[in-house]
Amino acid sequence: MGYLYRFARRTCRGLIGQAALASLLLSALFLGVYGGCNWIASQRVDTGTWFFAWERRIPFWPAMIVPYLSIDAFFIAAPFLCRDREELRVFTRRIAAAVLSAGVCFLLMPLRFAFERPVPDGWLGIAFQQFTALDRPFNL
Repeated sequence: MGYLYRFARRTCRGLIGQAALASLLLSALFLGVYGGCNWIASQRVDTGTWFFAWERRIPFWPAMIVPYLSIDAFFIAAPFLCRDREELRVFTRRIAAAVLSAGVCFLLMPLRFAFERPVPDGWLGIAFQQFTALDRPFNL
């Protein structure tokens, strides 16, 4: 019984380590592709905008930055939800393929934000400043 417990702990620890590595590498891939695509798009002169008129009527709710930024936490945490090495391997390959595919689309059709973003006050304003520091103008 003790052997099975030690084996399970070692296997779990190994999977956690692999999930941490996958999380780190996928995050680095995302930041590299995102930053690189933004830089390439900034070198182009033919970037346009695209929006629907009804989008301007959407009310601005500063608190919605909180659930939006939670996407980052889910992206980092997702590999830790894999139950075994094979599931982690498949997950990692799929996310890497999605990031690279999105990067290609980003390069083929870079678009700028079409209108001025409001700037809230207080702690939400700080969150928005951090967000807009990373969110480049060609992120559509």
